[in-house]
Amino acid sequence: MGEPATRATFAYIDALAIDAADNLYVGDSWRIRRISPNGKISTFAGTGAYPGTTSNAGGPAASVGICPGALAASNDTLFATDSCSPSIIAFSLDGTKSSVIGGNNGYGSSGD
Repeated sequence: MGEPATRATFAYIDALAIDAADNLYVGDSWRIRRISPNGKISTFAGTGAYPGTTSNAGGPAASVGICPGALAASNDTLFATDSCSPSIIAFSLDGTKSSVIGGNNGYGSSGD
């Protein structure tokens, strides 16, 4: 799974999370990368290219518009804020995108 994390380069790190298996998730400019406990890095979601989309594909094909301000891993789910959409995206830890909250009405708030 991936190359050694010590060889990786990052564009813009803006969020971190750790899951129960000690994988480290790194929000890195329009993608989320996963560093395993054995030090290997791989792309968990997104392409790293602007602009992303909030397609329903999972894994690297998700092409999420990630400008993550926060990541949180809980109960086998990774939540990522996508400030480009703006939305909250939930992923199963196998990389499957499970839901997108918000992102359809542009900036602002509603529904509260």
